[in-house]
Amino acid sequence: MKIIVINLIIISALSLVSAKEAQVLSFDSLMHKVLLNSTQAAEIKLATTQTKADAITAKTLDNPSLQIDSTANHQQASDTWSIEIEQPLRWSQFGAAQNYAQLLEATSQLEEKAQLLALRHSVLRAYINCWLQQEKYLALAEQLTLIEKQQTAIKQAEEQGKMTRLEVEILAIDLLRMQQQLKAIKLETSTAKRELLQMAGLQQQDFIATKIKLQSLPGLAQLTQDLSQDAGAKALLYKQAELAQSRYNVAKKDASLPEIAPRAIYEKDEDANSSAFLVGLSISLPIWNRNQGELLRSQAQLELTQTALKQVNSGSWDAALKYHYQQAKEWRESSEVYQQEMLKGWQSIEDLIIEKFDNGQLAIADLADFQAQEVELKMEALEVYTKAIEASIALETLTGKVL
Repeated sequence: MKIIVINLIIISALSLVSAKEAQVLSFDSLMHKVLLNSTQAAEIKLATTQTKADAITAKTLDNPSLQIDSTANHQQASDTWSIEIEQPLRWSQFGAAQNYAQLLEATSQLEEKAQLLALRHSVLRAYINCWLQQEKYLALAEQLTLIEKQQTAIKQAEEQGKMTRLEVEILAIDLLRMQQQLKAIKLETSTAKRELLQMAGLQQQDFIATKIKLQSLPGLAQLTQDLSQDAGAKALLYKQAELAQSRYNVAKKDASLPEIAPRAIYEKDEDANSSAFLVGLSISLPIWNRNQGELLRSQAQLELTQTALKQVNSGSWDAALKYHYQQAKEWRESSEVYQQEMLKGWQSIEDLIIEKFDNGQLAIADLADFQAQEVELKMEALEVYTKAIEASIALETLTGKVL
């Protein structure tokens, strides 16, 4: 039994040391650092920049070519010379390409918002996991601290014959099991926190996560409106469908009509003191390359977006929003019940249980059962809170807004 007491004291001391060294790091502060320093955020920015570059390329004409020729006799200086300018053109550059470039930039902006929101959700899940492990550790550590205070009573009960040696050994094994659970939680939490700190580019070794307060949900009517506005899932899909149609139009136009290259030629004959201005047109013969590859790719992309639009127009996304809204609402209500009624109610019960135990009115085995129930209740409350967070994430994914 002395070994168990010593182990408990060591665990409590280590917990206090870690708490003093660690600093509180809110989710908002962490997310700010992630946006500044993470490769994930940099990749999103890179993708947006590349899309902007593609839009510039799509609406920019090819450079014209300039050709200068001169003719010289064997014993004289140049007698004639000519200048030729040629401008390659594709038929899609007459309107279709400009429209495609505008849609490409607009779609890119919405996709960037959606990707940043997805990154936020990824960081949020990792942060909440750290907080959950932290809370589990505290709950188990609290239970161990209470048992530590009961060591004298356990020893006296064994000496007085109120507890058998078997019961004492079973309790000792349970204590060792809880110690190992604490160790496992601490190791897993340390790994998760270091990964987050590395993503955020922070040099600190540890941090204390704080509980994220669930804000009041907007009404279902407002969320339904958000679904089709700004960066909402519907708005993004509609814009992607427009872009796919525009890309297909460009590819089809370039496949239907050959490339042309109008040219202008100015010739000057010094000997004859004459000049001429000529115009011409080069036409690319679409014998081998008729833009089949791009036409096939754009058609496949168009079919994909049209299939997705069928789901949207069928009302499935509105139904999904309604479902996740109801889920978020009920999980939040359940979390509130756990926090405000069950856990607070158990606190008053716990005080009575400890009082009865101190007065000798409660057996140690029964006290251990009550303490186990308390830990189980706290774990249930944490799980319900996590469900409420996940339901909110599902709503944010659909509406494109942080709730």
